[in-house]
Formats: sequence, C-alpha cells, structure tokens
Amino acid sequence: MYIHLGGDEMVPIQDLIVIMNAGVMRKSSVNSTFLKTATEKGCVQQAGEESAKSYVVTTNRVIVSPISTSTLRKRAINRYFDMA
Repeated sequence: MYIHLGGDEMVPIQDLIVIMNAGVMRKSSVNSTFLKTATEKGCVQQAGEESAKSYVVTTNRVIVSPISTSTLRKRAINRYFDMA
C-alpha cells in the first residue's frame, strides 16, 4: 500500500519513519540540522508547489509535503489497517 503525499509523490507505507509538522521541524535545532544535512546530500524532495505543511521522513529521503500532518496521519492509518 502507498500513501499520497501531494503532487505526484507517493511512498510505500512501510517506508514511513515519521511525519512532522513543518513549523515544529523548523523550530528545533536538531531537526533543522537534520534537514540541512539531508538537503546537502540531495535527499530532500518537494511534493507539489504549495508551501510546506509537513515533512515526511522515509527510509531513503525527506519529502516536503503541502498536506497537513493530521491528514497524512489519517491516510497512513487507513492504509495500514487496510493491509491487515
């Protein structure tokens, strides 16, 4: 099963590590450092052209999503339980 993150971005549900609110991600120095490092390594991708509402960390990249964390959470939970 896949989760749609906005734009043309979809990831396998089993690859999700964390979905974080964009505001929280930017306020934390640890998260900002993580994001800066991921960007420098070319692991950050934008999903769609709208402004960032959440960051989705997967096993191999970070996706900047225009979809809220609560909506992505609902999608992930629904997909996860559909698999069971």
